[in-house]
Amino acid sequence: MSGAQARAQAGATSTAQATTPNMQGNTSSQPSGGSVTNVSGNNAGGNLGTQQGGPGNAAAQQDATMFPFPITQDVLTRGQQRYNIYCSMCHGMTGYGDGMIVRRGFRRPPSYHDERLRAAPVGHFFDVITNGWGAMPDYAAQIPVQDRWAIIAYVRALQLSQQVNKSEVPPEKLNQPQGGGGQTEGGGERH
Repeated sequence: MSGAQARAQAGATSTAQATTPNMQGNTSSQPSGGSVTNVSGNNAGGNLGTQQGGPGNAAAQQDATMFPFPITQDVLTRGQQRYNIYCSMCHGMTGYGDGMIVRRGFRRPPSYHDERLRAAPVGHFFDVITNGWGAMPDYAAQIPVQDRWAIIAYVRALQLSQQVNKSEVPPEKLNQPQGGGGQTEGGGERH
């Protein structure tokens, strides 16, 4: 009998469920200051998608409604870096599905800003990154589990960035030029 089986029979909580992993692979029992956590919803079995909610249980992945760790600025930064490497060539720098390969004739992915994807649970994105969907291949071998979740956090930030009401923007930010999200005025990608 393995150690995990013995703990399960004894009713013990697994280490993955009892601690909060961070992007460096370490664990802590409390989220760091300045982090945002989700306190309700299904998080694919309370882990990073490698056990009950992992590749062997697609239903748990797809139904996950919360992240398995707190979303911090470091997580968003890592997610943006990984998104730019793995996702932007198809999905574009701002998530509208206008990446460089689409401009070269490949099939256009859906915009992250469509209502259907804004309403999709985070587990849907985890499942698609892990297992692929339609023309998108799976990235399970290329993108570590924590980076998949970081990418999803960044996608949620992209979605929110396009849905802000003008009344919610601080007055000092209203007259600042927009960053362009990695694209030039003519619509081409910045290199």
